[in-house]
Amino acid sequence: MTLMKGNKSIKALQKKMLDSIRKADIYFEFFEKESNFVAGISGGFDSLVMVDLIAHYKDKYLKNVNFFALFVENGLKPLKNPEMVRNFVEERGFSFHIIKDTETADNILQKKKPFNPCFICSRKRRKILLEFASSVQSHRVLLAHNLDDVIETLLLNIFYSREISTMMPIQPLFQGRYFIVRPLSLIERNLIMKYALALGISEKLEGTCTFENSNKRKLIRDYLMTLYKIDPRIHTNLKHSLFNCNFDFLWCKYKNEKQQIHSV
Repeated sequence: MTLMKGNKSIKALQKKMLDSIRKADIYFEFFEKESNFVAGISGGFDSLVMVDLIAHYKDKYLKNVNFFALFVENGLKPLKNPEMVRNFVEERGFSFHIIKDTETADNILQKKKPFNPCFICSRKRRKILLEFASSVQSHRVLLAHNLDDVIETLLLNIFYSREISTMMPIQPLFQGRYFIVRPLSLIERNLIMKYALALGISEKLEGTCTFENSNKRKLIRDYLMTLYKIDPRIHTNLKHSLFNCNFDFLWCKYKNEKQQIHSV
């Protein structure tokens, strides 16, 4: 799967996305002080596009850097064609690895508390990614969350976690021992989909999770899509709001008095 040649609009799209990664990298220092990076991948559009873009980015900006692509096989969203994914990844200079996880599916089937299948799955997957990163002397794990994932998480946390927060472009873990890096965090999902089609990826190369269409994120996503159809400016405004936090008009300063206020 390679980018269609002779299409100026697709090349322009690739440049636009690489420029977004470059701007974010300069500001957030995604690739500082590391020679090994781990990319958590699936057979989805986002992670495959991330691999392709990072390969191009590496050629221009990241000499003498190694990338390891890791797929965590827990049986919930298996790869439809592992060899196709392997070839795609290795053609772009990443080494490809699969680690099996039998614990996650068992925990979900047993409805371990707290029973949130997506949380159980993502927590275990992240643990495996960090353990693998440690084994290859890496401290940074790349995940393919895009701008729309960030916006959805903002609303998810407000509605269901009682806090105003979202995914960070670069997120330290364990007092800065590891970092989660999101190179696509400034890139819209529709651009990723368009680019994936240009790569010849017309469908996901992963299976469908049983819980995929019944989780809260899908509810938020569908709600946002309805709002975007009514007024497309809402998407842009949500993006800019992430950088425009007016703490003078948030209640954070009253956090210590929350219990007393609620008791009134």
